[in-house]
This record gives sequence, C-alpha cells and structure tokens, in this order.
Amino acid sequence: MRYDKKMEMPVIYPKTLNHIAISVPDLDKAIKWYKEIFGFDVVRGPVEFVADESLAFHICITDPNIEELCKKISESGGKQRTKIWEIVPDKSYKIAFCEDPFGNIIEIYTHSYELTITSLL
Repeated sequence: MRYDKKMEMPVIYPKTLNHIAISVPDLDKAIKWYKEIFGFDVVRGPVEFVADESLAFHICITDPNIEELCKKISESGGKQRTKIWEIVPDKSYKIAFCEDPFGNIIEIYTHSYELTITSLL
C-alpha cells in the first residue's frame, strides 16, 4: 500500500466508474432511451446474458492496481469472487470480480471498457 509521506496515511484516490450492467425488459427500447436521454454511445453490444444470480446487477470500475484493490476489498469485509484473469495477455489487460460486504458484485478492469473490448475484437 502506498502512503502519503507527509501525513503517514494511505493514499486513497477515486476510482473510475467503468460501466454499470442493468437488466431491462426491452433491450432496443432501453438502448434508444439511454442514447437519447444521456447521449450514451453503444461501444459494443448489446450483450444478452441468461439470467442467473451469479454476476447480475453490478458496478464495474477501472483501477490499474487490480491486485491491491482486490486485496483491500477482501481485507475490509468484502471478498474476491474470482481469480484475476489476464484477458489481453500481450497488453496485460486484467479483470476480476469481487463482492462488497453487502453482497453486491464489483467488477474490476485494469483498463477502460473501450480499450478492453476493442482489444478483444
């Protein structure tokens, strides 16, 4: 863990929100609404999943120090649900799934969603 040398406190910085996965009854209507209301662009997708309880409604954040963040989550009442996967080996792009102390899924990417997805194409 990195420390602020002046104050001897851990350096905490805000994490970047990567994406939020939601469930909707009409995918085409939802895409249209989010584009019109928020000006969102479809980067890749849409992606449809068979509903189960394993990795449903979640947030995804981007943090280049994925190992440290997974450890911090585990040490603070949450847990690491998966190993850290290197999904784009030649670029060291990694992802992992954790869980907060309340059971909510937290997906972590080392790089932005756009960079990660376009590297997989």
